[in-house]
Amino acid sequence: ETQGQDVEFQVWDDFYTQLCFDVQRERKRLGPGWDFAVAQAVYPLRARDLIRSILGPELVFVVLEVEKDLQAERIAGRFGMPLSAAESMLKYCHGFEGAGEGEPRTVGIKVDRGKTIDTMAQE
Repeated sequence: ETQGQDVEFQVWDDFYTQLCFDVQRERKRLGPGWDFAVAQAVYPLRARDLIRSILGPELVFVVLEVEKDLQAERIAGRFGMPLSAAESMLKYCHGFEGAGEGEPRTVGIKVDRGKTIDTMAQE
């Protein structure tokens, strides 16, 4: 879903395929021995499976599992909006699937108000 509306997966398929091509191009440009991270919200498991199929089995996903109200607050803050605007950001917080049980090379980290960045990094 995006903005509370269902979106055909083909839209995301095209987007993530192009993202993977960018990653492959950078891997080739940098050459062997370089690891890097891509920060991107990859909501459904189906999208992670697609990315894995293109980039290979060495890929690791770190999935941040954030409650919708906290996620909405952080989105509002990122755009310089007051905390009171968080409710209007809830429409952007749907369709997320957490790390699946047995999902290969995927780490799920629960994010809540009580955790610091250092605490979560140690998980």
